[in-house]
Amino acid sequence: MIWFIIVVLALLCLCLVIGLVWSLRLNLSYADKMEEIRDQVDQSLDVLNTFYQRAVSRAELEVMSDEPVIRELVADLQGSRDAILLVANLIVDPLQDDEEGQ
Repeated sequence: MIWFIIVVLALLCLCLVIGLVWSLRLNLSYADKMEEIRDQVDQSLDVLNTFYQRAVSRAELEVMSDEPVIRELVADLQGSRDAILLVANLIVDPLQDDEEGQ
């Protein structure tokens, strides 16, 4: 009877070790993927920053035309500038929370 208990406990320990190794491998692969995603987000933020700076400089130009099409184009450019800033802030906020937690 005692041999049965020892065999069962040994099998349970073996299952536990296999589960822990498998879990560790998955966590390491997910950590690598998260690092890749973080790098891609950083590159995306650089692109957004470049276009935001361009949109800011162009949206501040004085328009010498009163044509509705031109005014609408300037309003769209200003809206695009605000949208770029909003998207960048939505991306940066969770990243900053992650860095503060580490």
